[in-house]
Amino acid sequence: MSADTFYVVVPFVRDERNELVALEPKSAPTRYAAFREASFSVGRTEGDVCIVGAVVFSRDRDDSGAFEDIVVLARYGETPTGD
Repeated sequence: MSADTFYVVVPFVRDERNELVALEPKSAPTRYAAFREASFSVGRTEGDVCIVGAVVFSRDRDDSGAFEDIVVLARYGETPTGD
């Protein structure tokens, strides 16, 4: 049984070689907030780069403090194909 669920959004940009690069992950307080952040981030500019995609995932932590596997909940725009 999980004690806590964490929701995370990882935005992606393209570097100078046109490869996808992850930016700093952002935590979200709820699943809905994570979906909203990810969907609205695609196309926005952060610094001098445009966000081309985002992945939303959750991760449960059980009562002992151990983390379970990441569960990808959604992908927006351009994202890496592997999980």
